[in-house]
Amino acid sequence: GVRFHCNTKIGETLKLGDLIEKYDAVIIATGTWKGKILSCPGSDLKGVISAFEWLTKLHLCKRGYLDESQVPKIGKNVVVIGGGEVAMDAARTALREGAEKVTVAYRRRKVDMPAQGDTVEAAMKEGVEFIFLVQPTKILGDDEGKVRAIELVRNELGPLDSSGRPRPIPKPGTEFELECDTVVFAIGERATPPFEDEEYGIKLTRWGTIWTDEKGRTTCKGVFAAGDVVNGPSLIGEAVKSALRMVSGVEEYLKTGGWDVVYTE
Repeated sequence: GVRFHCNTKIGETLKLGDLIEKYDAVIIATGTWKGKILSCPGSDLKGVISAFEWLTKLHLCKRGYLDESQVPKIGKNVVVIGGGEVAMDAARTALREGAEKVTVAYRRRKVDMPAQGDTVEAAMKEGVEFIFLVQPTKILGDDEGKVRAIELVRNELGPLDSSGRPRPIPKPGTEFELECDTVVFAIGERATPPFEDEEYGIKLTRWGTIWTDEKGRTTCKGVFAAGDVVNGPSLIGEAVKSALRMVSGVEEYLKTGGWDVVYTE
């Protein structure tokens, strides 16, 4: 009995406000569909791209859903920032797409990488180079506004952080430049709610995720949210868990009309 409306983008085809007025309850589960790009000098240069955006558009193009002109272009000398599975995917794909040199720059040690060991070894065998214990400080451009190099600083390891791994601490005075024409950031995704903070009275957290209470209720009566758009990038189990918790809240609201939401930062 579920009805699907395909090719419908909230904010363009339809406004979220119209849905809120029309329906008794609205559930937002729009996930994390934008890649993070480090906010540093030069991050707006031509040749700085998100791994998430690039890989998604590249594969959509290969399957005939996007025109080639819509896919971000990579050059011959690529630096990938990150150490997870997406970083490995981006590095290996860059080689297959014609890059002559691909370097992965990761802020911790090889043993600390989130990517599976066999994936890392496969990337190394394919020719991907790795630099460990470094992180970007700025991206350098040429006179045309294109990437020509990235400046990295060397790290030392400090106490364990919340992830259970040693915290990388930059060592001043160890900065160096690495020539490249493309910088690919694979440092995670960010939540993509279909509205701006406090639009329709719906508050976001300081991480850009939708604020909800334990029942999945937002700060707008009748509007619920669940999944990664609430939790941030996570595993499928966490998304399912939050959805199950939320639907109980939806059922309660539809039966009683009660909405005693107390917003807490």
